[in-house]
Amino acid sequence: MRRAKEHIVFNAVALLQAIAESVNKPVGLISDFSKIAEGGSFRVFEAVFSDGFAAIVPLPYPHTIPRSFGIANETATKLYFRLHSVPIPRLFPCASSATNPVGSEYTIMAKVEGLVPEHKWHLLTVQERMNVVKNIETHSRAISGPDLVMINKLFDTACTTMQGR
Repeated sequence: MRRAKEHIVFNAVALLQAIAESVNKPVGLISDFSKIAEGGSFRVFEAVFSDGFAAIVPLPYPHTIPRSFGIANETATKLYFRLHSVPIPRLFPCASSATNPVGSEYTIMAKVEGLVPEHKWHLLTVQERMNVVKNIETHSRAISGPDLVMINKLFDTACTTMQGR
């Protein structure tokens, strides 16, 4: 039952073309394409180009309800964070509807290299942990201000106005 709910049908060739066009690179430079993660709502793919650039592309599971809101919500939230100087990956155009050559909603973002906090947390000193928590607190305050309603405006246009942000 779970596998049927998480089965995604999409045109992989069209997705590779969409990725290449979004990041302004030839599709022939994609040297690797693989599934890197599965979550409660998304299956996540990575496209690696021969120049080392990598794009992360989540596709929602068909059971993600309501349809078309998952990608638009994720994109609007990321745009809102960027507007408040929260460091997030560079965003590229997305599709909040499955009526496209890929046959699925998707968003494209640059892969950010770095450390995964959960893998290194136990190695940090108390002071380093405090610095991380203070940084998170600073960003949390920035995004929880009175203009949080702005996210609704971003939600309405997130995927239609994305131009390599």
